[in-house]
Amino acid sequence: MVLMGPATVSIAFKVQALTSDPAQQTAMLGTIMPFGALAALIFNALGGRISDRTTSGYGRRRPWLVIGILGIAPRS
Repeated sequence: MVLMGPATVSIAFKVQALTSDPAQQTAMLGTIMPFGALAALIFNALGGRISDRTTSGYGRRRPWLVIGILGIAPRS
């Protein structure tokens, strides 16, 4: 949930950079956002399924949490 706010706002800013017409902005967001929601629906279920089947000395979910943290951590 923490990542949804910034992602939604950044997509809105990108759409604003493409057009200044509010009707076109709404249409673009309406076209783009369902693809993100569909991807989240599929990949969250797939990730849960994979993590449930993980056999590790560190547990089922801990390795995936570490991978996720490293994946979104800012790089300098």
